[in-house]
Amino acid sequence: MPRTYKPKAGARRYRSYTSEHLEKAVSEVVGGKVSLRAASNLYHIPLGMLSHKINKKHGRAPGRPPVFLEREEKSIVENMKTISVGIPI
Repeated sequence: MPRTYKPKAGARRYRSYTSEHLEKAVSEVVGGKVSLRAASNLYHIPLGMLSHKINKKHGRAPGRPPVFLEREEKSIVENMKTISVGIPI
C-alpha cells in the first residue's frame, strides 16, 4: 500500500509567495518606498531571498557551463552521422 506524505504541523512551506509579489517587493525596495525588511514582512517573502534578488546573486542557470559551443557540437554530431553510415576504413 503506498504511503501518503503528511507534512508535520508547522513545517516550512516552500515558495508561499507569487512572482508578482516578488517583483512588486523588489521594485518598491529599489525605488526606496519601503525598506528591505518591511517589504519582506509585507509580502511574506524570506529576507534572504529578497536580498539576493535585489543584489542579483544566483542569476545564472545552475550547473557547469557546456564544454563545446553549440556550433562545435553540431559539427561533431554531423561528423558522427557521416561516420556511422558505414564507410569502411
